[in-house]
Amino acid sequence: MNKLKKLSELDLVELVPNLREVLRNRDHFDIKSIASNKTLIQFNDQLLTYHPVWVKFLYRVREILLNFLKIPYAKNFEPVYKIVDRIDDFFWLGVISDSHLTAHLGVLKKKNSGFSATFYVFSIVHYHGQAGKFYFNLIRPFHHLVVHWMMTAAIKE
Repeated sequence: MNKLKKLSELDLVELVPNLREVLRNRDHFDIKSIASNKTLIQFNDQLLTYHPVWVKFLYRVREILLNFLKIPYAKNFEPVYKIVDRIDDFFWLGVISDSHLTAHLGVLKKKNSGFSATFYVFSIVHYHGQAGKFYFNLIRPFHHLVVHWMMTAAIKE
C-alpha cells in the first residue's frame, strides 16, 4: 500500500474543488492508497460492506466507551454514509455524523497505465467540542486499522 504515490489535501482539492469546503477547519485528515482494476462502484461496494465480526465487536466497544464518557450518541449505530458528492468512476464522498463528531469518507480513483487504477481512500473529521477530540484520539489507531482492512477487502476478487 505504501509504494503508491501519495496525495495531499492540496492535490485532492485540485482534482475535486468541492472538497475545499469539507476540508476547511478540519480536525483530522488522512489518506491511504491501494491499486486495483475494479470500477469505483465495485470498490466502494466492497469497502462499505466490510463488517467482519471483529469490526462489529469494535462498534460494541464504542458504545461502552461513549456511555462511560457520557457522550450522547446514536443508539444501534450502523456505519451508513450519506452520499454528499460523486463523479462517475472517479470520486465518491460520504458523511456520517453523531453528537461528538462528523466524519467524511471519500474515495478517489486515478487511472494508471493499462487497466489498473490507484484508489485513494481519505477521512476528514470535524470534532464537535472537546468530547469529539478526546474520543477520536482514543480510537484513532483503530480507525487506521479498520480503514486498512476495508481497503484490502475492497480489492479482493
